[in-house]
Amino acid sequence: MLPLRILPPGGDELQHDLRQPSARRMPGRWPADGEGLRPDRTLPDLSDRRSRRLVRAVPRGRGTQCMTAVDWLRPANTVYHRTFGAGMIDRVDAGSVQVHFDRVGRKNVRAEFLSPAPPTGLSGFGATATEKIEPVDLWARVDPPALPAGVLPDVIERFATVRGEMMGCDPAGLAIAALSVCSALISDRIKLRMKRHDDYTECARLWVALVGLPSTKKSPAIGAAVKPLFALDAELAREHRLAMARYEEMKKAGEPAVRPPNRRLRIEDVTVEKSQEIIADSPDGVLCFQDELTRFFGSMEPYSGAKGASADRGYWLQAYNGGSYSVARVGRGQVEIENLSVCLLGGVQPDVMRRIAGDTQDDGLLQRMIPVVLRPATLGKDEPMPDVAREYAWLARRLHEMQPPLRGGGGNLGDLTTELVLDDDAQAIRLDLEGWHMDMSGLEIVNRKLASAIGKYDGLFGRLCVAFHCIDNAGEESLPRVVTGGTAQRVAALLHSFLLPHAIAFYREIVGLSDDHELLTEVAGFILAHPEEKEMTFRNFGRGSSMMRRCKDARAAEVILERLEGFGWLYRKPLERNQSANRWMVLPQVHTVFAERAKKEKARREKVREMIAEICREAAE
Repeated sequence: MLPLRILPPGGDELQHDLRQPSARRMPGRWPADGEGLRPDRTLPDLSDRRSRRLVRAVPRGRGTQCMTAVDWLRPANTVYHRTFGAGMIDRVDAGSVQVHFDRVGRKNVRAEFLSPAPPTGLSGFGATATEKIEPVDLWARVDPPALPAGVLPDVIERFATVRGEMMGCDPAGLAIAALSVCSALISDRIKLRMKRHDDYTECARLWVALVGLPSTKKSPAIGAAVKPLFALDAELAREHRLAMARYEEMKKAGEPAVRPPNRRLRIEDVTVEKSQEIIADSPDGVLCFQDELTRFFGSMEPYSGAKGASADRGYWLQAYNGGSYSVARVGRGQVEIENLSVCLLGGVQPDVMRRIAGDTQDDGLLQRMIPVVLRPATLGKDEPMPDVAREYAWLARRLHEMQPPLRGGGGNLGDLTTELVLDDDAQAIRLDLEGWHMDMSGLEIVNRKLASAIGKYDGLFGRLCVAFHCIDNAGEESLPRVVTGGTAQRVAALLHSFLLPHAIAFYREIVGLSDDHELLTEVAGFILAHPEEKEMTFRNFGRGSSMMRRCKDARAAEVILERLEGFGWLYRKPLERNQSANRWMVLPQVHTVFAERAKKEKARREKVREMIAEICREAAE
């Protein structure tokens, strides 16, 4: 929430700071088109959706073209005219508009290392805008947040908190693992219609990866979460054995008999072919349990030289989406799967995950997972605690038995089921998030994998809404059809205040902040060690370290400089007449913010040069 300076006719500045609680309590009426804003009236709230309207109205040239003040203010004028009334833009201080766009853009990204690109070539307030940019510390660590209170369904939160204290493991891992188990127990026949006038639906289908060292106790956490599902799956297995025994007896007696389906809730260390047989009999979906996800990825290339590894990846991608699936195999014939639906839960160590992320195909399989970066384990407790395990087991059984809502609410239309729908408040939240996720598509310049993961958040929002709605109403006789705005708000809070920061920590600390993170930090170190270099081009790479000199492609070097621009270290200069090579200016605050790092970087490089010179002298002697 940012202050926006309004210039009343008298010329005195009126500042309305929306960060103040009193301002948020009195947001003011949203003026109609053509209606001016009086200086004595409270400025409308610009904090959330309306701020993003302003941000999206700004050209996203990222320095690719020269933008004058007129170019910058023209789209802003359109938005302000529709928002505040005719002539309002003439009373808004230009520097305030610039700062508002810059800071709101960074605020809505919600990531410390993602700064918006500064406008280039702006007359009047461009220099002020670049001074406001805070460069990102490319060497700093990102600590994932703790589990937020009051966001998850009560049963899940109590289970994670109490069991986490008893076991000494991170409650966040327990909570999201339990949420994944609950989503696997919810039938795929319970669907959420995402839009009012579209048949696009989502089911509660989640892929969760707990990332941590063995000392983080990720295996015990996963084991506690899946325990009730395993118990229910064992019941189904016993029922199938009894049904098969009756089936065999009827066949021996010559009576007509139909082979009973082998309905299951989980699959583990099975081949794709065997999983197809199980899932064909389990249209409500199953949980793929992998204590170590290494096995899951190990069956796919490049780890496996087996033929069809790429086809296996396509199979699992389809399993994330759900829907019908048909496969023909020599010797097995045609296999028709009514609903190929798989939830995934597993653990993985950071080093293994880093290798997997670097070696596997970038087809979006990894980005479909919800990473939870576990905190270090603590000493567990051995004292009386609430029996949350029994409550969690009760919830699991209720979700397993839950049926879709019926038309008419009370079932007065017979067995006709219907889809869940979002109420007006929930639809507004969904639309707001969709716009925000679209804004985040610009992250591709920094990290394609992270941008791709955020691109899945529109669907993930719907899947989490189904899970939250079913868990919240597990004690009801029938499932209500309408998902409320309160549920959607909690899902949005979990998505953006917890899951997104964990994704940022995962892709920054484990996968790598950018796709060429080592080269990126090497160039950043070069900038710090050479404050005399006010400008960066491809030619600077030839004067840098050996790693920089190995970058022979001008476009590859420009990609690195563009990413540094995205991190608030550089800004692109507009091309002048007869110029063809792009140039980036170093923001002066880089040397101020990282002064201590610059000293260390300069000393490190000098030591390397001295060592090389010493080796050469010894070789000459």
